[in-house]
Amino acid sequence: ASTIASLCWTRAATSLTMEEACASPLPKCQVKTLQQEKKVTLGSSTSTAPTLLQSIHVEVSQQSVKGHLGSPSKRVGMAVLQDPAASQKSVNWRQTLCSTWRVASLLFRDNKTCCLATVILISLCLVLVIETCLTMWLAHLFKQVTNAMAYHDEVGFYAVLRRIVFGCCAYLPLSCTQQALSGAFALEWRRKITGHLMSKYINNGQVYYRMKSDAPDIDNPDQRIGQDVAEFTLSVVVVLMTSVSSVMQMAVMSGVLISISTNLFLYLFLGSLFSTVLFLKVFGSRLMRLTRAVLAQEATFRFSLIRIREHAESIAFYQGASFELMRCSQIFCRLMSTQYQKLAVQVAFTGGHKAVITFANFVPTLLIGPQIFQGESDLGTIGQTNILFGVLLASMTTLVTQLNTIANLGAQSVRIDQLRQTLAELDDAGAIGNSRGCITLHELGDGGDSSASLESNSSVSFENGSNVKVVRLQVENVTLQPPSCAMPTVSNLSLALYEGESMLVCGESGIGKSSLLRAIGGLWAGGQGTITRSATRRCFFVPQDPYLCLGSLRENAEYPGRGDIVRTDADIEEALNAVNLGYLASRHGLDTDVDFESVLSGGEKQRLGFVRLLLRQKLEFAILDEATSALDSENEDLVYQLLCKRVQCYASVGVGSRYVYSADAQSCGRKAMTQSRRAQQ
Repeated sequence: ASTIASLCWTRAATSLTMEEACASPLPKCQVKTLQQEKKVTLGSSTSTAPTLLQSIHVEVSQQSVKGHLGSPSKRVGMAVLQDPAASQKSVNWRQTLCSTWRVASLLFRDNKTCCLATVILISLCLVLVIETCLTMWLAHLFKQVTNAMAYHDEVGFYAVLRRIVFGCCAYLPLSCTQQALSGAFALEWRRKITGHLMSKYINNGQVYYRMKSDAPDIDNPDQRIGQDVAEFTLSVVVVLMTSVSSVMQMAVMSGVLISISTNLFLYLFLGSLFSTVLFLKVFGSRLMRLTRAVLAQEATFRFSLIRIREHAESIAFYQGASFELMRCSQIFCRLMSTQYQKLAVQVAFTGGHKAVITFANFVPTLLIGPQIFQGESDLGTIGQTNILFGVLLASMTTLVTQLNTIANLGAQSVRIDQLRQTLAELDDAGAIGNSRGCITLHELGDGGDSSASLESNSSVSFENGSNVKVVRLQVENVTLQPPSCAMPTVSNLSLALYEGESMLVCGESGIGKSSLLRAIGGLWAGGQGTITRSATRRCFFVPQDPYLCLGSLRENAEYPGRGDIVRTDADIEEALNAVNLGYLASRHGLDTDVDFESVLSGGEKQRLGFVRLLLRQKLEFAILDEATSALDSENEDLVYQLLCKRVQCYASVGVGSRYVYSADAQSCGRKAMTQSRRAQQ
């Protein structure tokens, strides 16, 4: 009942919070012209309108957006999202144990971490042995206390009581030591597993990028590396310590209980074995499957809310609050449904387990009671037997009492192992490819390769700025097959670019212009043919929407940064001033952490992308993917002039008629290039 109340409270609070967040409207402006229509140029001092208030009248009206959490599927045109739980494959106990071992063994594959883990484990085992012996001693002392009270031995009673107090005081530091060692063990375990996964996920092989197309079934790798690994290490340490403690207690206390009553020990052993097998068989796999589904759905729900935060401005302009509320409500309602299914299994399991424990507590009294009546045992034996029986019952049913933890552990180990295997496969593959072949990418040395053959195709236009025979890019018979695409976007393409030449790739949207740049950059390799270009360290990519890292203006300007190159404040400020961004340094400073993703406009982000290019040294080739689409003509001219002075060869993507700049040392003129059918193909 308490869990149901908690789930209902969670549903109501989350739904209300989402409703309030999405129902807060932006002021909706209704513009009515009071005079004859006039053209107002923002930021211009020559505007014909005296003031904005004389030109327009603004009425602000607020409208609330109401979401219907209970019926997300009733919205017309609303697509039903795919349930991530539906794609969860059934995993048996054997596969779960194998996954757990593969993930857990990462700690013991390195000599340094293996030695540290061994020391901690030995210390933990030593503490557990002392705790077990202390428990045995306390059980014996409780027997003496009971006998002292039965025989009215006041002196003996207080003497034993003092020893019990001493034992309890000794137990407290042992418990703290065990918690400290187990916590340190879990943290070091997490450090090793997380470090291993991050090194495979974030590396020069761009696995983090290729996973989106090559492994779409691996949902939320960020949650698996962060949250799942943290919870896995804590769970496995809890289960491991509980299991080791239970084994020690059974080894030490079983002999004492057998000496008191052999029948009682047999009943305890057989009953514990039967209940463990029964509960694991009936509830174990169900709990594990539902736990995996909950983890996936929780991650999807958080991701949907994160997307709203990241794209808040676009959603606000589109007035898409009601749509986003419906989407989030769909995911949240599905999560609540799975939580209730898990709750039903947990209630049945908890009820059965408590029933077994309740009835089992009567067994020692039923078996030892007659012996006391017949004078075969003293009164203190019943107290000692109850303590031993309770401890051994808890030890023999450890797997049952820890079933929820084991279910979480199994679900997390499967998710982490799936990610680990996928990362290993992608890392070994080296590049995106498919069964139809793979494009071969060759990188030239620092000085280029003047002996490379030139095979030109009339379907691609390029401009010769000089007669230098140093190849910076050569494409030979390339057929590009993008991931998850049945038809190639480029077929049998051949071209070459020498130093001093530039190339414009133009055409209709969606025909594969950016795909060609991805192949040149080495991100896509599906298809066939050969691409030869300058070495990666001599190339630079300027995207349409530059990535801004979490950090300062210096870190964003130098991104991704190289430890062997030191750039002074003057270098960075000079590059910023060159693209008309010098005010950023005076406004935010160079070393203050700022969320530039939400501060800068699209044009400022693109100019910051060119700052990164200006700060790179010894560049030979640049790739631009509509890198000036958000710039005005004046700033566009400026950045292309800087580009021509900085890089002698580049390829640019544009939509429709764009511009190609000559890299002549005397002038950097602009030549309009009309779009042709050949260029589109």
